[in-house]
Amino acid sequence: MKFENGTVVVIDDDRDARESIAALVAQTGLSTEAYASAEDFLCAKLPQRPACIVADVRMLGMSGLDLLETLNQRQVRVPVILVTAHADTPTIVKGMKLGAMTALDKPCRESELWDAIAAALQEDSIRLVADRQLRELDKRMGQLTPEEAEVLRLLVTGESNKSIARRLEIGLRTVESRRHSIAIKLGANTLPDLVRIVVATRPAWTQ
Repeated sequence: MKFENGTVVVIDDDRDARESIAALVAQTGLSTEAYASAEDFLCAKLPQRPACIVADVRMLGMSGLDLLETLNQRQVRVPVILVTAHADTPTIVKGMKLGAMTALDKPCRESELWDAIAAALQEDSIRLVADRQLRELDKRMGQLTPEEAEVLRLLVTGESNKSIARRLEIGLRTVESRRHSIAIKLGANTLPDLVRIVVATRPAWTQ
């Protein structure tokens, strides 16, 4: 997959290492942003997406692991590739548990680093598409009236039209009318489609 608008953020307090990785990325035509510290990156504007971060584990001040923890706390979901010249099992395990996509030995082989960057950008691209779809579905859900939302909630828990009519003390035709309106607003004509939308946007309704 080719990425023409992706951004690779390089964070390393070693100037030579930082510039070396940035130069490799620049050869691919991708945009790069380089920072001498995680603190500098966190104070900057988020990069153009899709994006990924290549961060050294050991840096003065905030470490690569500290950066991962901060990104998690801020709910910033950007793939992170850790690089380290001092690899040890506990550090790598902690990094992966914190959500790092992978960890590479430093200095990195160019092919290994590029493979990791390409995989990270692809992952972020897929996530961005999924996020846009979820926002669109959530927007559609917001168009339902309270009455339609209640009918939908009962539908996805397995209630039939007749059962819903009895529970809400309304006519069967009213239930059918609301169900038809729900299908139009959500762009879903079948019950499985409705269930998938609810699971994505209102999972508690199916529990």
